[in-house]
Amino acid sequence: YTNKQWYQRRVRGDRERGAVAAIRDHLKKANYHNFTDLQAAFNSYDSNKSGRVEAEDLMTVCKSFHLPVDNYLLENLIKYCDSTGDGKIDYRDFCSFLNWKYDLPADKVEEVTKREHTE
Repeated sequence: YTNKQWYQRRVRGDRERGAVAAIRDHLKKANYHNFTDLQAAFNSYDSNKSGRVEAEDLMTVCKSFHLPVDNYLLENLIKYCDSTGDGKIDYRDFCSFLNWKYDLPADKVEEVTKREHTE
């Protein structure tokens, strides 16, 4: 890479990270105001009840909260969230993305999830 190419890639990367952070903040606030808990938000976003939020679901959510997200940003958002690389966001990824429960390990997320279902 030339210095100019390196700088352009860096600026683009910074913009993308900034956009992802802005979306995360907006979704945190929207979830807080619209749902009783994070599981309820996740269930609402998971349109086909597969236990995973897909790109189309996330686009619908962003539109419903008036977040302007194009396909490129949506792809980056999915990549940022998706720990398994399958292009879908499970509940653990969703919690981690929103920093809910302070990035609990998988066993703790499952424990909290079970507790939320029984309460």
